[in-house]
Amino acid sequence: MQESIRIGGASGFWGDAALATPQLLDGGQLDYIVYDYLAEITMSIMARARAADPAMGYATDFIGAVLRPNLKAIAAQGVKVIANAGGVNPQACAEAARALIREQGLALKVAVVTGDDLSERVGELASGGAREMFSGESFPDPAQVASINAYLGAFPIACALERGADIVITGRCVDSAVTLGACIHAFGWRRDEFDKLAQGSLAGHLIECGTQATGGNYTDWESVIATLPAAGYPIAEVASDGAVTITKPDNTGGAVTVGTVAEQMLYEIGDPQAYLLPDVACDFSQVRLEQVGEDRVRATGARGLGAPETYKVSATYADGFRGGNIWTLYGRDADIKAQRFAEAQNWRWEVVEETPTEIGGLRELVAHVSGRGVFSPDRLHMHHRLLYREGSHKNAVLMLYFLTGCFCMIAVSFSQIDGWLAIVYLAAVVAVTIRLLRNLDAFSLEVEERMLRAFLSRQPEAVYLTGSNHSPATRTMLKASRVP
Repeated sequence: MQESIRIGGASGFWGDAALATPQLLDGGQLDYIVYDYLAEITMSIMARARAADPAMGYATDFIGAVLRPNLKAIAAQGVKVIANAGGVNPQACAEAARALIREQGLALKVAVVTGDDLSERVGELASGGAREMFSGESFPDPAQVASINAYLGAFPIACALERGADIVITGRCVDSAVTLGACIHAFGWRRDEFDKLAQGSLAGHLIECGTQATGGNYTDWESVIATLPAAGYPIAEVASDGAVTITKPDNTGGAVTVGTVAEQMLYEIGDPQAYLLPDVACDFSQVRLEQVGEDRVRATGARGLGAPETYKVSATYADGFRGGNIWTLYGRDADIKAQRFAEAQNWRWEVVEETPTEIGGLRELVAHVSGRGVFSPDRLHMHHRLLYREGSHKNAVLMLYFLTGCFCMIAVSFSQIDGWLAIVYLAAVVAVTIRLLRNLDAFSLEVEERMLRAFLSRQPEAVYLTGSNHSPATRTMLKASRVP
């Protein structure tokens, strides 16, 4: 039995960077590399791909971007590969891997973990009253169901490794199972050693999202952003007693700190005292994180509370279509045009909803206007302050132009006019500017009265005015409205 193993986490989602595998192979000195490709929406995408082509339905870049360029290095280093890249078609994924191995003249064994696909039991689940675990929604029409998969655990993966597999491909399993399976195989952990299973699951959870554990999902991102483009993918060093140390390859970016690891530990686990996995219910509330070196964090204290009696199941089904368009408008009053365009689309949707068409079943239309017009205020700019006084973008911008002109004339007076004429000229400009700014107060009071009149027409429960420079008309309106 091994005393410790090193496991590299090379994928956090389908589409993660292809550079992860060569990075880990170059500097990781690893026993295993694990890949997590599957999310619930990923299963939906793969189910549609399989429906279109029975040979599809798995993570194709696992074959083309991971194995093809790296197989020889994997074989030379003796690194075991575990991936849930099989999606809804793990057998097809395994056949593609075997064909690639033959093509490159290598002698690697590929194993497949099945049993997660429950599609043949769709009628049983529908008639048995199965419901959505959060909302309680009833089971969908069986004719619309595209896939049904149980979240499997780690022991089947360990079994495949026991039988000599170099590459293990699974369908749907929990994300951390690809790591825990390696630990069970290496250390011979039993099903009832729940604390060790919890520690192995913790290791898997910490590396299952790739570079999130090395700074990619870090609140204090400013401290790592300079090197984050070259972030190192996480490595879990797991001891036979379950102790875990998280690190990353040397000379890579990002960071492994108590902060980066703690944030990943709490990511998407629900109740930290009852994180339910197929092999063990984990209590992470007493986990201790300790910085034991540069880019090295030790994690201990996870507890196992037994194993759940049931597996979670994910079903995907056709429930209509979702489409979207992005319209870009430029120039003067672009924001107003965009808002009017959105309103026009809503009006047309109401017409279509009342008119029989071949589309049918249109449920919702959402129009969102983002961006702002040329004259929209910037709260950090003087324009915003002038806008409050002037009441319109146009007047505020014109005032900015006027003030700019005043400052220009002041500069010209000092550089081009000598003697007492410069002083007289400067005094005149200052006097005109002060006079104009004082007049703005009166104008802003008129704007205030107009805005208050419009606001009171909506019959508000209360009005809150700041400052003390309010016109008599404003005070009269407030008193007459009897609004507190």
